[in-house]
Amino acid sequence: MRKSLWAGSLLWMLWGCAPLPDSSPTAGVAVTASPRPPVSATPSQSPEPVVSATPGQPRLPEPDLPAAVLKPLQPVAGLEPKMKDTEVWWADSGISDNRLGYYASQKDVAEIEAELLPTFTDKKVPYIEGVGPVFDFEGNRVCLMKSTDTNLEELFVLVPLADPPVVPKSLRALKLPNISAQALKGHKTLVILATGKGLGEHVDHMLAQAGLVITPTPTPTP
Repeated sequence: MRKSLWAGSLLWMLWGCAPLPDSSPTAGVAVTASPRPPVSATPSQSPEPVVSATPGQPRLPEPDLPAAVLKPLQPVAGLEPKMKDTEVWWADSGISDNRLGYYASQKDVAEIEAELLPTFTDKKVPYIEGVGPVFDFEGNRVCLMKSTDTNLEELFVLVPLADPPVVPKSLRALKLPNISAQALKGHKTLVILATGKGLGEHVDHMLAQAGLVITPTPTPTP
């Protein structure tokens, strides 16, 4: 009896010195240290977005003319939407549904004029009575027509280009937007096309201010 009491006391003492069993969820599972990820220096600010090498640039609406007229011509870079706030042609011309395009061609002025005339004279009459359909203005060929079906007017200006090209000052007389001569390099003719309501009045007024006096042909007396 004494021996069993002594043995029981000894077991109780040894149990009190033993470590407590681990009750955590990972008890009995071998744990290995995760490798530390490499540290790289990062800027405190977000990096700037990468701009595409060929971003899509917004374009002004092309003149309201048949696709067959525009297709043979090469659009000239330089007319930007922001010009609508600064250039007289848009900001202070009074033209509504105002559409303007600059194009270049390897053809001569006479050849382009012959190609454009059928479209510009179909169901249309010269805006300036008794003048036209095409007239000269400081070495350029100008056609200003109005539709007999609608109140839409149409304009083309054909500018022969030298080598190297020089943009004539006469375009500024018409309050047409400026363009870089570099954009015209390698071409024979600058083709300016425009359509809109009130276009004829604006161009007629600019021609008068430039000193081009046009006297309409009088109506024959019966």
